[in-house]
Amino acid sequence: MVLLTPVVLFFLLITLRNTISLEDDDIDYRLPITVLPTHYKLKLTPYFEERNFTFDGEVEITVNATTEANSITLHYDDMEIIGDPVVESLNGLQDLEVVNTTYDNVTQFFRIELDENLEVGNEYVIKIRYVGNLNDDDMAGFYKSSYNTSEGERRWLAVTQFEPTDARRAFPCFDEPALKAKFQVNIARTEDYDSVSNMPKEKSSDPDPNIGGRIWDSFRETPPMSTYLVAFVVSDLKNLSTADGKYGIWLRSEVLAQGKYALSIAPTLINLLENYTEVLYALPKLDQIAVPDLVFWAMENWGLVTLGERSVIHREGESRATKKHETLLLVAHEFAHLWFGDLVSPKWWNFLWLNEGFATYYEYMISAKVESEWNIEEEFVVDVHQAALHEDSLNSTHPITCDVSSPEEINSIFDSVSYDKAGSVIRSMEHFLTYETLRKGLSKYLKIHSYGNTEADDLFESLNNQQKEDKILPNDMDVKTIMDSWTLQPGYPVIQVQRINGTIRLVQERFFLKGHSDNQNETLWWIPLSYTMSRNSDFTNTTPKAWMKAEPQITLVNDIEENEWIILNIQSTGFYRVNYDQHTWSLITKHLISPYYKDIHVINRAQILDDVFSLSRAGIVNYSTAFNISAYLMDEMHPIPWSSYTNRISFIRRQLFGTGAYDNFKSYVLILLHKLYDSFGFKFSTDDSYMTKMIQPTVIHWACTMGHKDCVDKAIEMFSEWKSKPDVNIIPEELQDVVYCTAVRNNTEMWEFLWDQYQEMNDTDEKWDIFGALSCTDDDTLSKRYLDWSASENSQDHELEAAVFFVMQNSPNGIDKVLNYIRENFAKITEFVDDDDLNDVLGSIITMIGTYITTNEQAEKLKEFLADNNLTDQAEENNWIPETMDADIMWTEKNIDEISHWLENFVIRNKN
Repeated sequence: MVLLTPVVLFFLLITLRNTISLEDDDIDYRLPITVLPTHYKLKLTPYFEERNFTFDGEVEITVNATTEANSITLHYDDMEIIGDPVVESLNGLQDLEVVNTTYDNVTQFFRIELDENLEVGNEYVIKIRYVGNLNDDDMAGFYKSSYNTSEGERRWLAVTQFEPTDARRAFPCFDEPALKAKFQVNIARTEDYDSVSNMPKEKSSDPDPNIGGRIWDSFRETPPMSTYLVAFVVSDLKNLSTADGKYGIWLRSEVLAQGKYALSIAPTLINLLENYTEVLYALPKLDQIAVPDLVFWAMENWGLVTLGERSVIHREGESRATKKHETLLLVAHEFAHLWFGDLVSPKWWNFLWLNEGFATYYEYMISAKVESEWNIEEEFVVDVHQAALHEDSLNSTHPITCDVSSPEEINSIFDSVSYDKAGSVIRSMEHFLTYETLRKGLSKYLKIHSYGNTEADDLFESLNNQQKEDKILPNDMDVKTIMDSWTLQPGYPVIQVQRINGTIRLVQERFFLKGHSDNQNETLWWIPLSYTMSRNSDFTNTTPKAWMKAEPQITLVNDIEENEWIILNIQSTGFYRVNYDQHTWSLITKHLISPYYKDIHVINRAQILDDVFSLSRAGIVNYSTAFNISAYLMDEMHPIPWSSYTNRISFIRRQLFGTGAYDNFKSYVLILLHKLYDSFGFKFSTDDSYMTKMIQPTVIHWACTMGHKDCVDKAIEMFSEWKSKPDVNIIPEELQDVVYCTAVRNNTEMWEFLWDQYQEMNDTDEKWDIFGALSCTDDDTLSKRYLDWSASENSQDHELEAAVFFVMQNSPNGIDKVLNYIRENFAKITEFVDDDDLNDVLGSIITMIGTYITTNEQAEKLKEFLADNNLTDQAEENNWIPETMDADIMWTEKNIDEISHWLENFVIRNKN
């Protein structure tokens, strides 16, 4: 059982919902620019129950006229404009009269028509009064949030989330990232609440009787910044701060002390980033604010980073060992944005990767400097690099630099390509340019473009100038030419390694997970080639020894011996896969299953596993080759290769479930786990290394899931002890999900106990673990009860989609349970889900179902369901059916005999 963390689950659901679809080419979503904003003054008064969750707003926008035109166009959404806007001149000219206003619901353009033309170079102030809505349906714009106190009282908050295109839901504005301006924010709040924004609070007024005794908080003016980075929160949260007051964290009073770790790492992270970039953090303060019901994401608002509460709280001595690790990575990602995104922002959203790629890479690289013993740099390869290789191998992928226009298109590229692939190619740049050249080039890039906006060529120019100064690349190569091949075309190459009479020839072609494509050889990349051979092997030097310069093939080595292996892509620094000829695969396998397997770097061991199982799934390599290599894991004790292996083997487990090969598959996995389980299974010590703490949950999870008797017995024993004394949960937090799941799988009484715990639980962290584990039951009646709850008014946001995912992931025959449930309860689901959200929720559910389908019978049931409910056309138009579904069905038919035969022989050979 692998229970996804809420962050990962969210991105899965969002990715499933937001497949890119082309909008009407005739619609232009870019603002017609007749003025440029320079300054905003905002006044906002939020109301909760007393005025049905609305807010009053006033905005004054100072603009500079750039065109002699008689209109100004800006954005707003989901608000009512009160009266006509006012346009005043600041240069002694006569004010302009507003003769008409129009609004376009599609583009969200608000056009103000004037009686006279604007005078180029003149400054004007646009004044607009309006009423907005504190919605909570999608947690975007200026929205309402809430939490329950320990006494059961519901407390409200007003929170912002503007990226990418939702500042326009809080105030009329020029809502494009390149239209930077300064912002001065004023918030009216009741005396029992507080407010916080990007900048320090400058003053607070006396209670104003005209607005119910509310107090006006006025904040200092920001530097020039994009609208999507403006933030403000009104709440009764309390704060901790550092001694100098520069860093703070805001949480519910009941968990305030649990935010100490997140606060403690803030000065260290900022200091590391300042030293790396040679650019000081630009604002006078930096707050983190933990929103109680924000489960799935975080946001890099300049000076006010918003995060989900469960992501930053840590109970010393109680929280799982890896919780600090998760908090560190999350905070580091958002803090990296303070330079890459906040100080320097993209000119348009097609360059989103200039934000997210750098934040993804540096969340790992900077965190590795904070906690040097945690092997965080190695984790990047599995968590980010290999995840991106998988997603980018689908036909539905897109280039890193991707043309987008509408808000829907913009939202759709907040995905693995913009985050993980971009971060991976940045890591590749570090290795072919060298660490110091990349660092110095980025420092110059940030200094040149501070408070401004850039596109990819600006980055490449700074890096190329630096590499020329440092004499890194040959004279016939430049950064832009290399990186355009990685950022302007989708996908990535697989390098075919061919031995021919003592030489090594390399051939590149695009890799598709579904196998060969007609345009497979049309795309070529500039590929940095690092490699080592068994004679004098060296896995430390990642500098390229050669390049494939957008050419289909090259000869790499002329003198390789017959019994000598070669391994390409040292430490997986290049973004590509490697497929060796069968003889080289055999030599690598032989070395791995020898006592000397550690001669091969741990990252390359992980890379080999990820490559060979992915190549097998694509039909390029026989599965026997992949399984032969996996046999070396009987001696592997490092968590990184095991993570690569379990990520890929989970697909095979799902495909084999219900077939005659499944019992041998379980035996095979348990044989591989034998040494690991003897070392780490349910053995705990305060002296355990971080490495042990990382690998132990994986070992216990797979052992219990595969039916290891000792593992199952100990999990049930531990659960029973907790059940007998429920006030004290003795189950270590990092094992709670697997212990819960194992205990309730075949035991109704234990399921009922866990269900009661879920109903009573206030701790959002543990509550989520319990919610996932309740899906593990074998009992069809309990599974239906679980799904019924998730489709009722008692559930929380996203719980229906999460329940569907968990049942398919954790319950035997979960896909059949979910298929039957939605067919029998579709009317109930449509009644439960808000009309505005129905398309998104159905899309998520159908896509997840399609991902788990393994048989033609299941596929026919899904198609019948769509047809019976008139959803077939909608599913096709919105790409609800994943492209891998048909291939996964064919996979079983194609591979089952070979895999069954291999598993049977392996189990026979390795029986004790």
